[in-house]
Amino acid sequence: KIAFTNCIGKVTRTIDIGNYQFHHDFRYDKKHDKIICLVNNLDKDTIEDTIVQVDVKTGKTSMLFDCEKILPLMRKLAIQRKGGRNTYGGTELDWIHINSFDFLDDGNSLVLSSREQSSILKIKNIYTKPELEVIIAIFRMILIGLFYIAKFMFMFFILLFFGVLISQNNKRW
Repeated sequence: KIAFTNCIGKVTRTIDIGNYQFHHDFRYDKKHDKIICLVNNLDKDTIEDTIVQVDVKTGKTSMLFDCEKILPLMRKLAIQRKGGRNTYGGTELDWIHINSFDFLDDGNSLVLSSREQSSILKIKNIYTKPELEVIIAIFRMILIGLFYIAKFMFMFFILLFFGVLISQNNKRW
């Protein structure tokens, strides 16, 4: 729940955020009169990868974006920690772990900090069509890229070798 208090701390209003659980950070977006929150979506098998918006006037909570939709390959490549438990002891996959965020001056972009990916992400068009604009994680991304290039090249050379071997064995002199 979100609680609003007066200047002496008395709760004056609460908003139930539904099937979401707060995680680490939230901010008030004055321009749009919304509270943006990092949450766990309790309907998913992943944690700490969802951002919701809460309309201050109506109290309505809705998905702003799900990092799985913005970074599908990164999510697909993620694996569970050894022992099958995340850092909280649960079995949900903690593949990105957004720790914090901040608004940019354009009023329609966020910068996110990801613990599990050791990266900083800029998401643009957050209120219309959220989209990854920038990811800063050079060393880690280069290693992941090199791994997949090496894997592809290995398979290519194996297929090439066997193709040449088979064509040599099928030659008629």
